[in-house]
Amino acid sequence: MVTLYKQARNLDYQTSDCEVLTNKVADRIFHLNIESCNQYNASSNLSSGLNATFSDLRRQLLHDEKHFATAESSSHEEMVFTNVQCRNYLSTEDCVNCFDAAKFELENCSFAGNGAWVIYDGCFLRYEDTFFYEQTTLPGTDAN
Repeated sequence: MVTLYKQARNLDYQTSDCEVLTNKVADRIFHLNIESCNQYNASSNLSSGLNATFSDLRRQLLHDEKHFATAESSSHEEMVFTNVQCRNYLSTEDCVNCFDAAKFELENCSFAGNGAWVIYDGCFLRYEDTFFYEQTTLPGTDAN
């Protein structure tokens, strides 16, 4: 949000106008559209692999300044696949903040199962214990 605040200041807005603009944009970026958790209890191996992939995704967004990243963990007994994508117009900081919010939602998912996803206006985050990168639709959402 700092980036948006600085941009607004450069446009000679008053401080209160900047705060309102920043809050409106923040509300839009972090509006939770949908979340889905599988009803299956994750093993500790999946959980530790998930933590490793979340760290890798965050590193890619922050240090490589990407808006799309994938990561998988095979160092544990169970595989875990993750991906995140931010809207291209988001700054790196806003993209990472959106990822952090989505990660928080997934970590607090009521079922914390073998897969879940969160879609915000600014980004989405997904993990599964099966390879899904080439999947174009979720089961039950295809056109047929």
